Order: sequence, then structure tokens, then C-alpha cells
Amino acid sequence: MIPADQYFLTLDADGTSVSSDFYLRLAGAATKMINGSTGITPTVPIPPKV
Repeated sequence: MIPADQYFLTLDADGTSVSSDFYLRLAGAATKMINGSTGITPTVPIPPKV
């Protein structure tokens, strides 16, 4: 539920529905790439929903 009396930018503002932990999982995948434990990819390495 989004409050109607204020402006909020929701997780699905761009039309792609993502899980509430998407950005946490994305940060974890980026950390693995930076540390060198996985290869660097030009695409998002995780699905938007689990």
C-alpha cells in the first residue's frame, strides 16, 4: 500500500516488479564481482523475483 497524501518512488516504478530484497541481493552479486569470486557480466546477474 502506498500512502496517497505523499509522493513515494516504489520499487516497481519503472514497470518491473522486483522483490523487496532485490537491491540487497544485487549488492551481494556486485560484491562477488568486485572481489573476483565470480566473473564480471554486463547484465544483471540475478532475477528480479525469487
